[in-house]
Amino acid sequence: MSQNGDTNRILDFTFDCRSGSKMFATAGKKHFYLWDAAAGGDKKKGLFGSFEPTSFACCAWDMNGNVYAGGSNSKIYVFAAEARQCIACIDAHKSGFIPALTFVPSINCLLSGSSDGSLCRISCDD
Repeated sequence: MSQNGDTNRILDFTFDCRSGSKMFATAGKKHFYLWDAAAGGDKKKGLFGSFEPTSFACCAWDMNGNVYAGGSNSKIYVFAAEARQCIACIDAHKSGFIPALTFVPSINCLLSGSSDGSLCRISCDD
């Protein structure tokens, strides 16, 4: 599969780690997209609902079908991948943008790093 994004830079991508899925997400300047490689690279924008849109530098996928994106506003956005809908916004850091985010399956949590020099561990338990 080969597919173009748009004019905004992609800064990170993550794959759905669930068995059999061919979905992935891209995060970057002024965008968050969810892609389906099984549908020929179908690309759809993440829907922010009542949450403030921002730019993103990183993203990570958990085992429950949620995608997390580290925002330029020091918040972590939680998207329900199948619906493309932002379902929560986590005030993870006090300031700065979030350039580092990873999901750790063995302890079901996110680890994030901010440009303010702080690290956070966030539980992904429902």
